[in-house]
Amino acid sequence: MDYEAKLAAFYSQLSLHGADVIDVGAHIGRHAIPLANLVGLEGTCYAFEPIPSVRQVLAANISQLGLNNTVCLSHWVNPIASRYSISSQIYPKSPGSKNVTSTMPNRRSFS
Repeated sequence: MDYEAKLAAFYSQLSLHGADVIDVGAHIGRHAIPLANLVGLEGTCYAFEPIPSVRQVLAANISQLGLNNTVCLSHWVNPIASRYSISSQIYPKSPGSKNVTSTMPNRRSFS
């Protein structure tokens, strides 16, 4: 089993209903789409994809599947910065769209 399949098998066992999840480097939705299904309508999946042509395919996949709980963001994420700030509109834009703004201290230690 390849790494992507192992990762999908892992998170599919988690209780994520109603959670907010982040997929950094979402590409065309390999993980964002199943995560969006796992969190359900009460949760939100934030899919970050900075490459415009790839993000366009991601947004089309999200739209085609009717995943209204998924936010497609154009920003790249810098894990080195001591703080990050993200502000972007949801794509595709729809009634009830909201902006996502977040500031969070960097956590340099992992256990």
